Amino acid sequence: MTSLLITYIILVGLAGAGAILYLLRMLGLVQQRRLVRLQRREPLVPVDTDSPVDDAAQQVVDRGIESIEKQTTVVRRLLIPAVCLIIVVAVGTPFLPSVPGTMVSVVVAALTVIGGIAARPTIENAICGLVISLSKLVNIGDTVLVEGHYGTVEDITVTHTAIKVWDWRRYVVPNAKMLDSTFVNYSLFDEYLWVHVEFWVSFAADLDVVRETAIDAAAGSDHYVDYEEPRFWVMEMGKEGVRCWVAAWADSPSDGWSLANDIRTELIGALRRKGIDTHCHHHALTGPSPLGEMVRGR
Repeated sequence: MTSLLITYIILVGLAGAGAILYLLRMLGLVQQRRLVRLQRREPLVPVDTDSPVDDAAQQVVDRGIESIEKQTTVVRRLLIPAVCLIIVVAVGTPFLPSVPGTMVSVVVAALTVIGGIAARPTIENAICGLVISLSKLVNIGDTVLVEGHYGTVEDITVTHTAIKVWDWRRYVVPNAKMLDSTFVNYSLFDEYLWVHVEFWVSFAADLDVVRETAIDAAAGSDHYVDYEEPRFWVMEMGKEGVRCWVAAWADSPSDGWSLANDIRTELIGALRRKGIDTHCHHHALTGPSPLGEMVRGR
């Protein structure tokens, strides 16, 4: 019995050591991939603008590198103690019959109360942070839209995800909420964006002229990329007006932001010069704000 117990303890220890080495190797590979991805990505801004900070792009990259390294360290500090705890439990399992049942019940109940009540938010956010870190759904430097906040992911800690909003505010989201909510990631697989702008015209307008004007407004922007010609659609025939869309390609979310602004600005002037009336209840041209959220000018 003793020899079997010693063999069991040795096997459990070897399995635990192997698991720790494997986890450390995988964390190193994940960290390396994220560092390479971060270095290749530029610019790391949701809106192209002159920064009040000298060499802001490099500062963002440096902060991202520091955040990735810190994140890997935190994950390592969570996983290794967890694996060690599992090893200790596994080693101690054969000795449980010799421990009084009352003592085991008291210990389990105390741990349950502490973990379930006092530390529940921290544990929940830590586990969700681990899931986010190991998944590929969100990475530092990604351009995202979370609960109407448009910006770039600046930091992913063990408990929170920090998003640098387009106007330089920081929007901090608990990891549990981040994992549970629906959000848009403009950089998940690529950064190309098919930007669309919505606007309304009256039924008296010549749609051929409207189509030509909208396409010219998109094609004339410096941020338009000619992967294909801009597209125009009539989306709805309302009671008192016609809802139209024009769409064109941009190379990145920041270029898409500027492209949408260029299209709206040019459309306002061009439609006014050509005497084309917008709908009386939709007098303001509308479009994605930011990049996908429809804002209706009523």
